[in-house]
Amino acid sequence: KDEQLQFVGLIKTAGQNLLNIINDILDISKIESGMLTIDKTPFNVRELCYSVEMMFYHLIKEKNLSLKSVITGNIPDMIIGDKERLSQVLTNLLSNAIKFTKEGEIIINLEMISKTEKTAKLRFSVTDTGIGIMPDKLDVIFERFEQAEASTNRNYGGTGLGLSIVKNLVNMQGGSIWAKSEYGKGAAFIFEMEFE
Repeated sequence: KDEQLQFVGLIKTAGQNLLNIINDILDISKIESGMLTIDKTPFNVRELCYSVEMMFYHLIKEKNLSLKSVITGNIPDMIIGDKERLSQVLTNLLSNAIKFTKEGEIIINLEMISKTEKTAKLRFSVTDTGIGIMPDKLDVIFERFEQAEASTNRNYGGTGLGLSIVKNLVNMQGGSIWAKSEYGKGAAFIFEMEFE
């Protein structure tokens, strides 16, 4: 019975991995063909951060990690932007952080950089205490099929498309993204975007 449960678990994992690969390829295809559109609707960014955090609750618990959101500054209650695409960016970054972190914590940070009467520039960051990124890879990590090390795919899986999709989604919304890391001590992915 234990063996059967193990097989079911492996099939479920393989199925999820295939689905992730298909979704990544579809997203890249939509981006490159110009078919991916950015919507603008009002939403509560605090609630979005909380819902993304809750999405990973069981996985965080399973890996015995700590996950928290830190929201600083006078963040507006409602902003106008693409809630789904912002959620996709945060989900992708958080998924990576969990994948590459064996122990310690992951922090989602949200702060306001500047504000006018009509706009608010927000900075999001996802910081982990994972394996980190080699200094010479920080510039290419957002390119398609690039991963931090040759062994990354073998040890952790993935398509090497996730961060490329993230960068495209952030850029399409007029934002910028970059990574900081101390190899062996974790990484931080930071992006800034302006919202109405």
